[in-house]
Amino acid sequence: MRKPILIATAMLVAVASNAWGADAPTDIGKVASTLAAGVVAAAKSEAPGERLRLLREAAGPVMDMKTIGEGVLAYAGAKVPSSRQAEVLDQVVDYVGGRIVQEIERIRPERANVGPAEVKGESDAQLSMSLVGVRDTIDVRWYFRKIGATWRIVDGEVSGSRLTTYFGEQLSRYAHGVDQLVDYLRAQQKRSLTASRT
Repeated sequence: MRKPILIATAMLVAVASNAWGADAPTDIGKVASTLAAGVVAAAKSEAPGERLRLLREAAGPVMDMKTIGEGVLAYAGAKVPSSRQAEVLDQVVDYVGGRIVQEIERIRPERANVGPAEVKGESDAQLSMSLVGVRDTIDVRWYFRKIGATWRIVDGEVSGSRLTTYFGEQLSRYAHGVDQLVDYLRAQQKRSLTASRT
């Protein structure tokens, strides 16, 4: 009696896995298409401040900036005491998010080409996207992770360099002391805000 039950259970698991696997590329494609549509729509605004706001709104729901920020800090080798982790992570997230938005703002994408999703295991996937703008084109490979029931972007790769690596290297020279790192991040954020108003 036990053997048929085990076989039936295995068959159910296999069917469920296949069904999940079939839905994953579609779900990831929808997330990527939502981001692409939001970015292109934001670029049509003529007001720089409004463009930046819309770009942030487009990226916010689909990018797991906390995971990206933690990856940046880890690569930078920053030793942050637990009492200040939330504060420093917030500053890193603002810094990285601001830089990503500025790069998209630079090219003003007119259209986005979204490639097919490649699912890696049960909770990881990759997808290529080209943002074609007036001034330039960005080819980015997004790395997705399933967090709960939602696929979120946890990293990206542009010109062979991961976002977490690129920003981690930038911050590594300021990662010797927490105060120095926070001061640098705040100064960069202030500079970005000033630039966005001009």
